[in-house]
Amino acid sequence: MGKMRNDCSKGIVLFCVILNVVSTFTLASIAPSAHAEDSVVTTTSITISQSCSMTSTVNTPHNATVINGTYSGSSYPNGIGQTTLKAFCNDNAGFAIYAIGFTDDEYGNTKLHSSTLGSTYDINTGIYNSSSASSSTWSMKLTSVSGTYAPTIADGTNGLENFTTWHVVPSTYTKVAYRTSGTDVDHSGSGIGSSLTTTYDAYVSATQPAGTYVGQVKYTLVHPSTEAAPMAPLKDSDCPAGYVCYAPNANDIEGSMSSLGSITSSPTAGKISVGTSATTINLIAPNYKREGYGFAGWSTDFTATNASTIYGPNETLTVPSDTLATKGMILYPVWVANAGNLQGWNGCSSLTTAPTNTRATLSSVTALTDTRDGNIYAVARLADGKCWMIENLRLDDSATLTTTNTHNPLHDTNNTVILNANGTTASHLAASYSGTWCSNNISACDNQTMLNTNNTRLSDSSLTPSYSANNAVSKWYGYGNYYNWYSATAGNGTYDKSPGNVDGDLCPTGWHLPYGGDGTGTGGGNTAGGFYYLNTQMSNDTSAQGSKDWRTYPNNFVYSGYWSSTRAYTRSTHGDYWSSSAGDSHYAYYLILESSNVKPGTKNYFKYFGLSVRCVAGS
Repeated sequence: MGKMRNDCSKGIVLFCVILNVVSTFTLASIAPSAHAEDSVVTTTSITISQSCSMTSTVNTPHNATVINGTYSGSSYPNGIGQTTLKAFCNDNAGFAIYAIGFTDDEYGNTKLHSSTLGSTYDINTGIYNSSSASSSTWSMKLTSVSGTYAPTIADGTNGLENFTTWHVVPSTYTKVAYRTSGTDVDHSGSGIGSSLTTTYDAYVSATQPAGTYVGQVKYTLVHPSTEAAPMAPLKDSDCPAGYVCYAPNANDIEGSMSSLGSITSSPTAGKISVGTSATTINLIAPNYKREGYGFAGWSTDFTATNASTIYGPNETLTVPSDTLATKGMILYPVWVANAGNLQGWNGCSSLTTAPTNTRATLSSVTALTDTRDGNIYAVARLADGKCWMIENLRLDDSATLTTTNTHNPLHDTNNTVILNANGTTASHLAASYSGTWCSNNISACDNQTMLNTNNTRLSDSSLTPSYSANNAVSKWYGYGNYYNWYSATAGNGTYDKSPGNVDGDLCPTGWHLPYGGDGTGTGGGNTAGGFYYLNTQMSNDTSAQGSKDWRTYPNNFVYSGYWSSTRAYTRSTHGDYWSSSAGDSHYAYYLILESSNVKPGTKNYFKYFGLSVRCVAGS
């Protein structure tokens, strides 16, 4: 080849060198070649979660027409009914099967008539023994089905192959079978699992009145085998006439309502007397917390599958005609599983807007986690079309907090909050009025003074499981923490803040304090996300009915009162909530709930008082 001209400048020498080298070869004779370094590796990961399941097969019908005598192994080889249960687990954690007998209600309560399992005119529960039975009984026995993974029959069930040995149908959850290690699912399709058969028997005395007697047994599988027995509702007898009783409905619930009045059968449940002639009652905010769930209200339904039975935590409730005069009213918490994080959440449009004249369904509600401290809050799309937290804010100084933003540390696009536990302060949070800021600018601060006129600490963050309707200092989980307005607005709302809304507050990223005012003056209360506007969309009623609307599910505002100096005031009779709107240099707008009326963000209060906080999604 001819000599190649080199026009390269110093800035592109490397490029030219490569060209000059290539130009010394005959390109037409070069064939494509593979390069080992041009390989690609892809990785696939599959996670198999732990699981346990149980199925049942009815072997023989569970009914019989009898007169008197024994209906068991000798005359009825399969008793008066037989069911086979199969349990499948895909790990080694094991399982346990619990049983409970009932008639009208699946946990042994009466709901339809006066007959109960074991009453005079029923087939009584008992251990069948033909030589000593003097009254009607029905009972059960368990036998292990032969197979690879036969379960162990629980203690107290020896002699199962002797047809004269039967076992009491349990009136409370009782462990009847278990395996300490799991049973692998049979992937061949034969489905062996762990199998056992339950056979039911009856002894009927000659004096038993004619009729149809229905007995049922519920079996519940728990996993792993060391898991506690399933939770069951209170018995009607646990909640006497004239009482409202609050009880847990899961084993992993923290907190207690027992300070209302103890219930022996359920140590964390509580009861409070309202009188047998009461026609309306105010429900009590909860002192229950459940990991992974938000609290959506109270329900008379243990499993809360019927939304029409869900009530706000502090709702004024008209007492059903058959309640209190003859028996107590039992309520259980309604839990909503966590579905994501509050920070940056944009799922409001997927929720159903709560109706104004009928009770909302659970489709209006979800639960989200505050990533700053892990607290989970139930959230609902209320009548204004906005999503609101329906639990009071509980953020306190026990959280591990970080900062990268000094303008809006608790409500900004970086999802950061102000200051760590080291007590350092951002420049704009220097003390500006009669006190110093807490390490994280929250009113629940230890060893710091707040922006109070008397330079005293506003409140602490400890939770004491006690309750007093007489304005005691005691804390209560459903009331949340109290914040003065400086803390609620994360230092952006100062003592001398002129009228108007504050830009930035204590709410998580993507959320804000509700607007205050009625739109005729300072504030943005007449827009979505404001107290005043929400009230117009609910009913525009500022009377006692309006106050009730705010406390009805799913709005769920509570009478949490306010904090001043060293104690809480007006708990159980008033609810006070900060807005983001300053009225003047001394006061800020807030929501007031009283038994006789509601003032929806149109009144002012001293900024240094401690009030509750709710947050609204959106800008």
